[in-house]
Amino acid sequence: MSALHQSPNNDPVRRARLNTFFSNVNHSERSLKTTQDGNRYVEALCSQPDPAACVQAVVSTPAGLQALQISLRFDTSDAFLNGAASDLLTYLQHPDLESLLGGVLLRQVLESITTTPIFWNALVHSYRTGSLQIPTQVSFAWLLLQLMYLPSPACAPYHQLAQDPKLQDSFCKSSDLGLRTFGSKIKHVLSVSETPTLGTGGGCAGGRHDNDFADFREVTILPTADELVAKEPPFLRLAESLDDPETAEHRLAMHLDNQFRLYREDMLGELREEIQIALGQKKGRHRGIVINGLAVLGVDCGTESKRQSWGLRLQCRQDLPQLRDSKPKERRPLIESSPNLLKHQSLTCLILDGEITAFPSIHRDTELLAAMPPVISLKFTNAARASIAKTLLKLKTCQIIKLVQIDTAVFSYEPILQGLQRMKTLPLADELLFWTPESNVGRPPMAPKVVIDRLVHHPSDDLQTLVQSSKSVVLDRSQNASLIATQKQTVSLIQGPPGWIVFPM
Repeated sequence: MSALHQSPNNDPVRRARLNTFFSNVNHSERSLKTTQDGNRYVEALCSQPDPAACVQAVVSTPAGLQALQISLRFDTSDAFLNGAASDLLTYLQHPDLESLLGGVLLRQVLESITTTPIFWNALVHSYRTGSLQIPTQVSFAWLLLQLMYLPSPACAPYHQLAQDPKLQDSFCKSSDLGLRTFGSKIKHVLSVSETPTLGTGGGCAGGRHDNDFADFREVTILPTADELVAKEPPFLRLAESLDDPETAEHRLAMHLDNQFRLYREDMLGELREEIQIALGQKKGRHRGIVINGLAVLGVDCGTESKRQSWGLRLQCRQDLPQLRDSKPKERRPLIESSPNLLKHQSLTCLILDGEITAFPSIHRDTELLAAMPPVISLKFTNAARASIAKTLLKLKTCQIIKLVQIDTAVFSYEPILQGLQRMKTLPLADELLFWTPESNVGRPPMAPKVVIDRLVHHPSDDLQTLVQSSKSVVLDRSQNASLIATQKQTVSLIQGPPGWIVFPM
């Protein structure tokens, strides 16, 4: 850490003034007008004793992020970059920030720093010209790595910068261990992003339909209409291709790509089957509602006092079966007491003139549903632009509009698929993907020495207190050896007959 963060100002009066200044700026009670103000804000930020609370304050207050941007635009001299800016970047490397909400708040801060290119361009230029001191060079490499972790397409310019051979050489051949370490991580992220496209039978990803791309991060989670009716098999790899020594350089990238495609294909299989059942093309029971004969009523952007993302309003020509026998005054209470009736944010399939066109979600407006006849509001937030344009054009000329409510648990697939698209590295990749008989199993960074010593030297002891169990726990030799392995190794494979009991440590 920098001297500024290691040795915060010991003058209680100055520290109190910095805290007041920091709070006033964040709450728009004071503005930054001069270079001195900007430097003072950075100093006040870096003097906060709790980095996690500090970043939360910057992100959550009205003017925090804007103040940080402004403070980095006043001065782009080498003296500033090697001084206050270096202190700031070092402060943001605190491990607590990476674990805070999965690093979401840290990414917001870093994006705000680099959104306006003045500071970032100056930092890159000074690095290329050799004007940055070693601590600032390390911070620059760290910042570049964090920006490469951003989701697409925000990460694209940083990947492009990192691909510069001169930049990579300067990182990896540096005399500083920290800079070399970040250089290795940057090269690793680049290798993950460069996924070979060879698949089963020599086929390649991309070109089968409008949602088939060589880079799986460009694939939308929800399918397009063309994808669902495509006859050509999807792009998938055989397991043996991942074990091929010739693919070792790109094995991690291939693994992430294949996991995404396989898991998504599971979701699409359920989705296809449900739609076929709903349309009578396959036998089975469909739980969702199928509504025929809808008409476009208009665009839904919410009320004037409460605007929301755009959607379409479709009017039913007949009443919903669940509301058919209800009186006008009973309709709204009945809808409010039946949350599963056209459930909010549930997925639907929009079918125009017998052709699957889009997969919008329901925006459940009880007032619209209680109308006579009911009006359904649909949102297209997760659809690709080309798919939305195609749907809107077809709605102008189609004669028959059908809506099928989807029961497939897409919501359980989405966060995992989105997480795979965001991943640029994989914990335990060396042990899980690159293991050979000659490999050495890694040791966990915080192996519980007390527990291990107890298991090694007193294998027949009762572990009830150690594992905080309500019952006596005495292990035999095999169980004791297995438990020791789990504590001393980063990865352990434990096999046992039925009846084995696993006690959480």
